[in-house]
Amino acid sequence: MDLKPGLSPAELRAIIAPYDGLAVRSATKVTRELLDAAPNLKVVGRAGIGVDNVDVKSATRAALCDEHAARQPITTASTPSP
Repeated sequence: MDLKPGLSPAELRAIIAPYDGLAVRSATKVTRELLDAAPNLKVVGRAGIGVDNVDVKSATRAALCDEHAARQPITTASTPSP
């Protein structure tokens, strides 16, 4: 696992090819262009509520896992910040 916060879209596209999974928060946009640059990607995880920053149509076409963790967003939204 690599933690690389703050990458620009171009920087992320440049390094994504060998990765099997991608976990993002709301600032990272998972676009068709990013998915096209990620031939090994098998899953995209979106931490938080919603998938407004994920091109779900392109992810589905790429045969990525499409799962809904219904209880997780409730925990995330209700947990106070430290």
